[in-house]
Amino acid sequence: MKRVACSASGTHMPTPTQPANMDRASLEVTTLVGCSNACSYCPQEQLIKNYPAPPSSRMLRLEDFKTCLEKVPRQVRIDFSGMAEPWLNPACTTMVKYAHAQGFSMSVYTTTVGMSMRDIDELEAIPFSHFVIHLAGARTRSNIPHDREMIEKLDRLQRSRITCLQFRSIGEPH
Repeated sequence: MKRVACSASGTHMPTPTQPANMDRASLEVTTLVGCSNACSYCPQEQLIKNYPAPPSSRMLRLEDFKTCLEKVPRQVRIDFSGMAEPWLNPACTTMVKYAHAQGFSMSVYTTTVGMSMRDIDELEAIPFSHFVIHLAGARTRSNIPHDREMIEKLDRLQRSRITCLQFRSIGEPH
């Protein structure tokens, strides 16, 4: 798998140095509370316990995302990451496309759980600052699948035109 770093313009750099835009202000978007990946290093139980809303309202609605984004200055980078897998929310790709259409730069940190091949196709047109795929680690406990569907998605992402694509794992990949 390739690992690349990116410049502030979103172009690939040949060495894994820190991207020039790392000091930029960003807003981290958590698209839902409660993540089925249940990674051993992520404090899901604490987050769920301390989030007062009922389970039926733990998913960020597109309308609420748009309302929040109206209040954010355009120079702030929008990061789809947070305390849960972004694509466990079915509206995630729509949110990403909306933020892009509003002129925001964006980064994505995902395991791809919940992401479809169609999502990948739709994301190719967006110039990301970072697009980081978190792979399941061989020694970390998580529910990130390592099945045929995941391999096909990773292969499709590898062949995609998504800018600044990186693959990472905690420890050796599964």
